[in-house]
Amino acid sequence: MITRNIILALLMVCVSTGMFAQANVLVMGTVANSSLKPHIEITVDERFIDGKLKTHKSKILEDNSFAFALEVRVPQIAKITYARNTAEIYLEPYDTLYIEAQAKSFQYTLKFSGRSGKNNELWQQYKKLYPINENEFQYQQYRKGIFWYRNAPEMDEKMRMTGKEVFKDYLDSQKFKKKYTLSSFDQRYPGQLTPLFKEFLDADIDYYWGYHLLMYTNCFGGMHGIDREYYTHFYDLALENNAIGNFYYREYIKAYMNHLHLDRSQGDLREAWRRQYELGGDQLSEVSKAYFQADLISRALYSKYIDEIIPLYNDFLNNNPYYEFNDRVVLALQKVIKYHTGSPAPEFTLKNNAGEEIRLSDFRGKAVYVNFWASWCQPCMKKMKLMKSMQQELEEQGVIFVNVSFDKTEERWLDAVERNEFAGVHLFSGEGIESGLAKDYNVKALPQFYLIDKAGNFVENPKYNDLSLLKTKLETLNQL
Repeated sequence: MITRNIILALLMVCVSTGMFAQANVLVMGTVANSSLKPHIEITVDERFIDGKLKTHKSKILEDNSFAFALEVRVPQIAKITYARNTAEIYLEPYDTLYIEAQAKSFQYTLKFSGRSGKNNELWQQYKKLYPINENEFQYQQYRKGIFWYRNAPEMDEKMRMTGKEVFKDYLDSQKFKKKYTLSSFDQRYPGQLTPLFKEFLDADIDYYWGYHLLMYTNCFGGMHGIDREYYTHFYDLALENNAIGNFYYREYIKAYMNHLHLDRSQGDLREAWRRQYELGGDQLSEVSKAYFQADLISRALYSKYIDEIIPLYNDFLNNNPYYEFNDRVVLALQKVIKYHTGSPAPEFTLKNNAGEEIRLSDFRGKAVYVNFWASWCQPCMKKMKLMKSMQQELEEQGVIFVNVSFDKTEERWLDAVERNEFAGVHLFSGEGIESGLAKDYNVKALPQFYLIDKAGNFVENPKYNDLSLLKTKLETLNQL
């Protein structure tokens, strides 16, 4: 039953976020014994549309109730989080969902009702029956062309150890069991699963099957003697599907376009981006085409193929009728252009190990190597030790080495510099990898470095972690 306080909470969300015009989904509920934390969050990940991850927060009122008014553009999985406990929920446009849970065992006590209640009840069962390893750090990655396959460790072992016919039978069996789970639930609760949810779950089943069969074929084909006839297994899987919000559908069409390109022609990566963009135009239509081409442009930009991709970028913005995807490619270009060759490096002012304020612009007229590091980062320490002799030689030629530490404390930073006798300019950013400086330089992991020319502009980094290439690049930069 929807209480007066829930309605008030819903109005508070709408007013504070200005969502009256956009909101098309209501999520309400209670968290019993909610003294642990006074807020609850829902994250709607629509980066595949516009490049944005949207997190919404609701207060939990005195009667333990909360409410959200959300904009959801396509059927998809969102995440609801309370006190660091996260669960998945299915949402679709014009949905209503009521959730009840206990605070201390939030993700294990979820109960659903409302229009999307049975959708979510089945989704929770489905995830328990067919669990997927959520720890992405354990995943294996395989690059084929311009696409990276990602494989959970359990599936990776199965692909390595299983022959082609047995593996195909395994995937077929999983697919059959999942379809049976959907149909039997639908028969038990006739008319209570929404048509869009059934379409979404069907897509999850079909394209999970197709994605892993493609990966097995492309990444393990040589190991298991797979010939071209084996490819026909996934040719009947439809490329067109309305379930663009489903992760496995999106991964499948990217993997399939990459497969088609590799099957028809080889060539350098620069050409592969253009050819797959054109393939997407030929093989896909409507929203699937818009998603694929926007995703390809974004991946190419983040891979630093900026000059090569600008013609495709312009073509997409001029011809794509699904304008919501335009934001994604524009955002990608805005992010990478800051670090593109010839663009100015963001200014910063930090204190050095002598307590003096140093500005990046102090080194204008010099070739500069900017190194982001921390003493807790073993690859950082190893690289800095390996660079000692090369650094001394280049410093004698006039190259400036600026080392910016993201250590947690100033003491650890100073101790590492002194103990290891690291030369160069040493600066301390006390706010760590979440700092504004890290965001300005797009530092998401350590170590990371940039080369800056005498005019204070970014220069293209060497493609590989090769110190000899780095030395040659810096010597050339210093002579210009």
